[in-house]
Amino acid sequence: MAASGVLYQEGKKGKDTVLTFVGAGMRDFALAMSPHFKTLKAQVGESELWVYTTDRSQKHAQELLRYGQNALDTYSRLFGPIPYKRISIVAAPLGGGAGGTEFSGLVLIGEGILGISGGDNPFSSPAGKEKRDSADLFSVLGSLLGGGSPSGQDKKGSTNPFSFLLEALGLCDFDLGSFQLIMEALPEMVVVHELGHQWWYSLVGARSLEAPWLDESLTQYSGFVALEHSRGVVYRNAFLKNSKMTVNMACSLGGCRGKGITLPVEEYGNELCYAALVYEKGALFYHALREAVGDEAFFGGLRDYAQKYRYRMMPDRGPIECIKARSKDPRQVDLLVQEW
Repeated sequence: MAASGVLYQEGKKGKDTVLTFVGAGMRDFALAMSPHFKTLKAQVGESELWVYTTDRSQKHAQELLRYGQNALDTYSRLFGPIPYKRISIVAAPLGGGAGGTEFSGLVLIGEGILGISGGDNPFSSPAGKEKRDSADLFSVLGSLLGGGSPSGQDKKGSTNPFSFLLEALGLCDFDLGSFQLIMEALPEMVVVHELGHQWWYSLVGARSLEAPWLDESLTQYSGFVALEHSRGVVYRNAFLKNSKMTVNMACSLGGCRGKGITLPVEEYGNELCYAALVYEKGALFYHALREAVGDEAFFGGLRDYAQKYRYRMMPDRGPIECIKARSKDPRQVDLLVQEW
């Protein structure tokens, strides 16, 4: 059994086994049960990190543990330590297309997302095997939209009549290399995103329906930062490029042009607008803010934010005031917020 908190006591009540879990500073309680769980664990700072898998997902247990260790180590250094004594990652058969979901001290990672990395990735070439033919994303998109490639030229050099549409959708900014990096790192991105919620939702509380950007935008960018530290800036930039493309597509197809990132969930109208603006445009905003004030002010402000609002609710402007207080030019922060 995986659960929020730590096992405090185990006893019997008639024929039943009674387990008592305790946890301080947690906003909810979740548990996951299976008679087939297999576990791995590692110490990360003051926290024990546990990974729960079944036969279907056991081959991914070590990578889940590694992703979790990297994320907790990075976040603890950048945002401050997490007070939870035990944090669990559970590979679970999630439905509805969900990649993962978070609770205090426990995150669920969809088993389906785990088959994307490594040898299961159709865009990768496992060592010792003949290199597979890559499916050219550009060719697929070009075929779907009238032949040729998204760059506007087909194989004969003639102009693709649909290139204007691809440009409007933002697809011309994307490339197969970035797509390959994203597919390779996607399982890790899901894990580090959900673990980021241990800081931005659990430690510092959020109003997920009224102002989802408060936790989701910051958590999404935190995930990009975790990948930057574990894999390099090229992976972070690939996800940022994807964020830009997703926002462009949503504004063109989803009817969300003119909408901001700070609306309640119900005002986005559809899932495409919600995901593109809250997760992706929100992450782009935080990256722009980081570039404007510099790493020292940005991450120093986030540490101040986590400390100041620990066990409390996020203010309406999220961490902006804490970052602004660290900035050498506070007016620049205000101008950037107005722009976004």
